[in-house]
Amino acid sequence: MFQEFHIFLKENGTLEDTNDISAWSTEQRLSFLHEYIHYFQNIGTIFGLNLFYLVFDNNRRIRSTLGKDVKIPLPLKFSLYNPKYIIWGLTYGDNTEVKKVISYREESIEKIAGVVKARCTNNADEEVEITFGSHHIYEGMACLIHESIYPEAKGVLPCNPYYLALELADLIVPGISTNKFTMVALLDCSLISTNPAFTFIKFLEKKKDEGYDCNSITFDEIYNDMWLLPHDYYLYVRNFLNRIDEIFKYCNSEDRAREWFQGIVKRSMNIRMEHPKIFVDLMQGGDIINNDTFMYLLKELGTPIVKNGNKDYCFLRPRDIAFSKDDLISFYAMQQINRVFYSKGRFCCPLIDYCKKKLSAYVDERCESFPWKQPKRYRECLFSDCWERLGFKDVRITGEESD
Repeated sequence: MFQEFHIFLKENGTLEDTNDISAWSTEQRLSFLHEYIHYFQNIGTIFGLNLFYLVFDNNRRIRSTLGKDVKIPLPLKFSLYNPKYIIWGLTYGDNTEVKKVISYREESIEKIAGVVKARCTNNADEEVEITFGSHHIYEGMACLIHESIYPEAKGVLPCNPYYLALELADLIVPGISTNKFTMVALLDCSLISTNPAFTFIKFLEKKKDEGYDCNSITFDEIYNDMWLLPHDYYLYVRNFLNRIDEIFKYCNSEDRAREWFQGIVKRSMNIRMEHPKIFVDLMQGGDIINNDTFMYLLKELGTPIVKNGNKDYCFLRPRDIAFSKDDLISFYAMQQINRVFYSKGRFCCPLIDYCKKKLSAYVDERCESFPWKQPKRYRECLFSDCWERLGFKDVRITGEESD
């Protein structure tokens, strides 16, 4: 499920302005940095925009296909109705617990996708084969950056998904994982493709065949070799924004939501085009309190919803974009509708903590189990409001727990 617009902040820190960050613990700053990198990856790479589009397109497919009585959870095959979904499903990767990579192989599935299979040992020292995918590129990159800025956190996360990419890289070009700038450049550039994991492996194989070693593959060479031409990226982003434009009519702040989303995606595109090595700059900037690159990104892109341990909701608005926290939360609520159809008939609204503090009179047991059953008169309920806007007002949900 697409989680671009939510960050959980450990403990009870707040984020009403950038000065609040200086009061956070190191653990809070580290975890916030990791999740913020994902936010930027999602709105600033082909991988992220593809993922958003697939979720949106699946929602559209649900709306056009479902009848009045819907038995949930919908079968997985419901989502895989076109080659794009199949490719995404085959190349996203899995989360089987492993402790070391032994070898890898490549295979082609129905001539539509290059898939990388990694042979690993698990904690019981048994050999297992898993799919190395986009998820491992995405997480490996964020992990490497936060460990570079906060080295005390190095090595505390599980091999899968955080270190698989590094281990596979070393199998192809021994020792390359020790060059953190080179690895981040390679992971970053791999996300500017429709199949990041396969792109990652094939680039390293190509360089090895050309006689490169861990010292001669530099981050400058990777960006020069792999980076898409800005014109190509511009065309992709423009096409993406045109294709998802209709989604904003389901928000209760249609124009502001459109301006905000288009604003952060276009700004991300411009940042990537003008500063392709921005992640390398971020790694060299030190603690986010004084990191000029990180503060620049916060100013330009703002944040998604930030929820702390006290269940407060925070939000930093991008500069010069008139978008409020309530607007963003409504936009976030709209994206949660899809999750109902893959539940087992009982679904807790993810905004229940927000509503308990702001709209306590409207929170009841339906919010915890069947938020789509909130009556129409509760217009303050963002979930039921979006449910109706998406055309599900008369849909009857049945499932294992809702019957």
